[in-house]
Amino acid sequence: MQLKINIQNFMKIVSSLIAGLLLSAWLFTSCSGDTRIYAKELKAEKLLVEDYIKRNGLRIVEEMPSNEEFLLDEKLYFKSTSGLYYRLEKEGRNDLDSLQADDKLKVGTKYLEYTLTQQADTADYWSPDVSQGWKYFTYGTNTEGMSLGFLEAVSYMRKTESEAKLIVTSKLGFNPSEVIPYGYKMKIRFTKNEIKD
Repeated sequence: MQLKINIQNFMKIVSSLIAGLLLSAWLFTSCSGDTRIYAKELKAEKLLVEDYIKRNGLRIVEEMPSNEEFLLDEKLYFKSTSGLYYRLEKEGRNDLDSLQADDKLKVGTKYLEYTLTQQADTADYWSPDVSQGWKYFTYGTNTEGMSLGFLEAVSYMRKTESEAKLIVTSKLGFNPSEVIPYGYKMKIRFTKNEIKD
């Protein structure tokens, strides 16, 4: 009788180990499958950005041009080390405060969002008749829900009423888990009241 119980316990342990190994193997292959799919999506995103640049005859540089260079060459874009493509369209106003390195200011954004495909889908957060109006966030503090690409662009734009065009890859976008790059035409506005800690 004692021998029979030990064999039964042994069989339960072996069965549990086999089930655990099978589950581990299944989880590993599932995760690696997701990784392969994500890698393919990232490759497709890169190809779409490259195609958009080629179709539109954009000139990409990796050193920040001066504001004058941007304004003289409408095809000129700066590619940052993060992967943001940025070009200044309008310099903004000098008569108001500009963004400094450690400022905590309210920043309003208006923008047009469009896909980079040949037949672009567009979302309008720019027009005066858009009910949302300006979308505000506090620069230099918790910016949850804000595009990392927008935050970086604001640091380059620096002046209220500045306008820029961006190409934002998924890792810098509003939803990094959605592997879709977007183009933006963006305008910013600062409020005078600085936020106190």
